[in-house]
Amino acid sequence: MPPWYKLLYGRFRVWLNHIRYPENIWYGGSITREHALGSVGKGWSKIINNLYDAKPKYTNVITVKEKYSTLRFYCTHEPEWYTDLIEYYEKKSGTVCERCGKPGKLRSENRYWILTLCDDCDKLDKEQFVGDSDHEHDDRIL
Repeated sequence: MPPWYKLLYGRFRVWLNHIRYPENIWYGGSITREHALGSVGKGWSKIINNLYDAKPKYTNVITVKEKYSTLRFYCTHEPEWYTDLIEYYEKKSGTVCERCGKPGKLRSENRYWILTLCDDCDKLDKEQFVGDSDHEHDDRIL
């Protein structure tokens, strides 16, 4: 078998898998807007919609997640202006409640997870976990 055949066959296989599975990022696909909206809280939906509306056609979104209480929006083949826009919205997500979309701030007191919440959602979150001390005095956890 000639060496060019293996190269041609390998590229054809990747192209065929991209046709079969267009949303699979390993084959050059991109996650959908709905998947991105489901990955984080509903309060950040306006930010994600703005980023998807401004997304260039050839840019693929790989991951949308929350990390250290701010939005993370990872893509490939993005131009410099789109990278700046992503950085702007990632910083802005640190001031927007991830549950309701109101102005919020980083909350980490008495939590294992840092969250960006408004005062109302913070109050509800604290009320929800009052009395949840199963792991505080558990002797099995060292």
